[in-house]
Amino acid sequence: IFDEADTNQDGSVDFDEVYELVLKILINVNRKVPIPPPSKQRAMKLFVHADTSHTNKLNREEFRGLANIMIRRLIFRVIAHKLVTVIGAPLLAEFVLRVFIGIDWLPKLATALVPKPWETRLLPVLLSSTFWRTALVVIFVSTLGNLVMDAFNWILDKSKDGDDQGPI
Repeated sequence: IFDEADTNQDGSVDFDEVYELVLKILINVNRKVPIPPPSKQRAMKLFVHADTSHTNKLNREEFRGLANIMIRRLIFRVIAHKLVTVIGAPLLAEFVLRVFIGIDWLPKLATALVPKPWETRLLPVLLSSTFWRTALVVIFVSTLGNLVMDAFNWILDKSKDGDDQGPI
């Protein structure tokens, strides 16, 4: 990874080389989990933190420390997102569905809202638990996923690795 980042092959990496590599990695990660890229300012803070020799470049050892922090932070985000999408959202959708399934006024409301010509086609769908289970999972994955990512960004930013570096 260091050799890939060292685009000018001078044996060290500067900030631009590191930031370009971070963006490339996040492009690949974003195919599985939506993780926002860090701002240049936040990435610079992490770079400066890793630059223990104060040369404005990272040698292999400094880069290894930076890579370890980045990988650990990415893994936490991926795990959190997967837990929400695979376990949390479906369980919450099922819970909400079971709470609302026995309510008498929901079918009456649906019947009142659906125009008469569409009743025979639309009401069975709107009153179907499968439809609502699917809709709720989609809603919860999209909203809870973002909330969990924001929470993990905040937690990681406050951790000793983070030193207020932002989402990397």
